[in-house]
Parts: sequence; structure tokens; C-alpha cells
Amino acid sequence: MVHAGAWPTAVTLTGSTAVGKRVALQAGSLLKRQVLKLGGSDLFIVPADADIATKATRVCPPTEYSK
Repeated sequence: MVHAGAWPTAVTLTGSTAVGKRVALQAGSLLKRQVLKLGGSDLFIVPADADIATKATRVCPPTEYSK
């Protein structure tokens, strides 16, 4: 359930698409900003000094690229 008051001003969720739809409906009706990462993928942080080419192949191997 999303709180209807002034606080919090935003909602974030990492989870399933089904739960994300419910959160999006509630948060949207209350005009809350939303960041939803849905579908079971893991988030990761890339530091500014990271070797992007090397790390990208480890995080997202070619067999997992979207077509």
C-alpha cells in the first residue's frame, strides 16, 4: 500500500511485474514519482572509474542480450 500523505514523495520497487502493476496504479493515482525495476533482473552499480567493456560482458553475457 502506498501512503496517501505528502511524505513519501516517491516510490521505488524491484520486484515482479504483477506487484509492480499494483504499485504503479496506487502511486500513479496519488501522483507519486516512481522507479520500478520489474521482471526479476538484478540491479547493479557501475562506478565512474570502471572498465565498462570488461564489466559489461560479465554482467550481461552475450546469451542474455535482448533481441
